[in-house]
Amino acid sequence: MTSKTVNAIKNFVSEFLSKSGIHGFFYVGGALYVTIMFTLESWHRYLYASTVVAIERDHYYWNTSVPALTICPMKRLSEDRLDEYVKRKGIKDDEKQAFVDFIESLANSTYSNFDKIKNSTIADAVLQRLKIEPKHYLRLIYELTEDLTIKSGDIDNKVRNRNNQEFIRVTQILTEYGICYSTNNFFTYNLSTAYLLDNKMPIDDDFYLNVKLNNVRYGNLFDGEVTYSFIGFKTPISIFMHSPYETMSVARSVGYTQEAFEFETLSIEIITSKETRETFISQRGCRFHWESNLTHYKVYSKNLCISECRLELAYKHCKCIPHFYSNTAGKPVCNYKQLKTCFPQYKTLFLEFQDTDHGDEKVTCYCLQNCLDSNVIVENFKVLEGTKTLLGSSGSIMIMKRYPLVRFQREVIFTLTDFFVSIGGTAGFFIGCSVLSVIEIIYFFSLRFFWFFYGYRN
Repeated sequence: MTSKTVNAIKNFVSEFLSKSGIHGFFYVGGALYVTIMFTLESWHRYLYASTVVAIERDHYYWNTSVPALTICPMKRLSEDRLDEYVKRKGIKDDEKQAFVDFIESLANSTYSNFDKIKNSTIADAVLQRLKIEPKHYLRLIYELTEDLTIKSGDIDNKVRNRNNQEFIRVTQILTEYGICYSTNNFFTYNLSTAYLLDNKMPIDDDFYLNVKLNNVRYGNLFDGEVTYSFIGFKTPISIFMHSPYETMSVARSVGYTQEAFEFETLSIEIITSKETRETFISQRGCRFHWESNLTHYKVYSKNLCISECRLELAYKHCKCIPHFYSNTAGKPVCNYKQLKTCFPQYKTLFLEFQDTDHGDEKVTCYCLQNCLDSNVIVENFKVLEGTKTLLGSSGSIMIMKRYPLVRFQREVIFTLTDFFVSIGGTAGFFIGCSVLSVIEIIYFFSLRFFWFFYGYRN
């Protein structure tokens, strides 16, 4: 900066101080500093602490959503599709069993059991001959898996969810435990296998064209006990229970069963007021499903965010990602040997995000809460012995007998109007500055400064 420019600025500041209508400007430096500090604090409050979670108690008027279930069958692949594939690809009789065992164990693999993948030299030879690379694993599993929600035959032959005389939609979805089935969920369409792999929305079975089909079942005090039955699985299953605003967490399985589980639950919901929906994400400290910042998912939920965090952690330690993710980012997919060797030694770290076996490593996933969610409380749980014999299938029954007396709502307590009022009150209290004074300052340091710098002095 030249001396001419510095002198021009000094002269301008001198003129401002001598001609300004703000009396005693020389003595308000300290007050101006305090005003700026308070203004910045108010701005920070507006951006990051403008909402609170309040408690509502008028429970007579609420419709509370019933918890969701995701069930993963332990036998994923269709025998008919396997036989057709083996015949079409020319896999020999003495190779078939080894190949089927490998693909089935791969389809049932996740972070807790990668070491259980069944491999052999025969299966390796088939994979090499058919040029099946790790990036083809998921597509192959998908093609060999029958969608049990649209399985041929009558309704009793399908995976379904019945609520009295009505039905609740069941969707085949892609999870960190492979291909599973989810019901009573608000956004399973966005997680469906067809959508993630082929960008196609899943189709409902023709049976549902003539019946009432709900996405999510609600209940209130006037409904009394609300229940649904998620059944139709012919093989052993692994069950995951979660909020209808969420997806399953692979680290939180309810258990493995060949029968049916019965859950008696209570849900406490958290909602977001209409005014809060219009705020920034930083202001409310949560995300809606449509506000996804994730790389591998087009929708957002906290569990999906944690899944992506786990994926990045796996990529960091093993230099590849498991096959059951929608790999839109183009990361290298692990071959089964990497899954069997690298992943088991970090199993605790990947599932719980802390590991005392490797230097007490801890990982923090920066995942915001869902703006709409519910906390599911299991009040009673039991295994229903003999249901497979009675119904011909296994599954789970969800019951909601009691309704919450409270729920939580995010509300805005510090709006943009409040911010401007805060600025005006602070400026008026410390320096007696009015709106006209602010306009005068802006004028002097914009238009006046421009013309003064170019020699205009009148």
